[in-house]
Amino acid sequence: MSNINQEDAVLHDSYGSYMPSAPLPPVPPFTCALDSSCTADTRVCDRHKSVIFVKNMTTDETFEIPYGKWENWLWYKQRITHRTRIPVDEIRIIYAGMERNGLIRHSGLGPQSTIHMLQRNPVCGATDDDTGATAIDKKT
Repeated sequence: MSNINQEDAVLHDSYGSYMPSAPLPPVPPFTCALDSSCTADTRVCDRHKSVIFVKNMTTDETFEIPYGKWENWLWYKQRITHRTRIPVDEIRIIYAGMERNGLIRHSGLGPQSTIHMLQRNPVCGATDDDTGATAIDKKT
C-alpha cells in the first residue's frame, strides 16, 4: 500500500506527485446540450466520453460518474456516494477482479471502464437519516 502525503493540494504517493482533478460536474443526461450528434451510442463530446460506468451488483443498475485522470479509489467512492447517497464506508469497488480501496491511484482504469459496486451492510450503531434510530435500535 502506498503512503500518501498531502501539501497544498498536491498529493504524493509511490508513483510520484500529482494534483487531483478539480471537482467535476455530474455526467449530463442525453440528449447532449453541447453536441447533437453525441448519443449514448456515439459519445463524441468530452463530458460523455470521460466517464466511468458503475454497475451496482445489488440492484443491477448501471450509472455513470465522471472519470478523473489521476484519482484514487476513495475519490471514486465519493462520486458514487454523491450519486447514490450510499455512505462511502458501505461501498466496495471491484475492478479487474480485485477489491479496490483507499488512496491508491487507479491502475489501468481508463475512460469508459466499468467498475462493480457492492454495498456493505450498514455499520452497526450508525444512525438512520430519516428516523435517527441506530441499526441496533431497529433490531429490538
